[in-house]
Amino acid sequence: MSKLNVIIEDDGTKLIKVVNFPGGEFAGESMWVEIVEGDENNGRGILRNDAVCSDLKYGDEVAYGGGDDVYRPKYIKE
Repeated sequence: MSKLNVIIEDDGTKLIKVVNFPGGEFAGESMWVEIVEGDENNGRGILRNDAVCSDLKYGDEVAYGGGDDVYRPKYIKE
């Protein structure tokens, strides 16, 4: 994954950009997720911003996967 899609905060917390959140009439929303389990490509995390296009909100736990060196990980609806 491109390092442009990763933020490491001063306390060591790692945030990643995850794509394909529900987007209503749009293709999908991208949001920042704090990794709590897994790695930059597959795992679980906590949303670090509020969604504009869905009922997801800051602090919700979400699953993501399918990322690699080229593509951002995608939201996995459970």
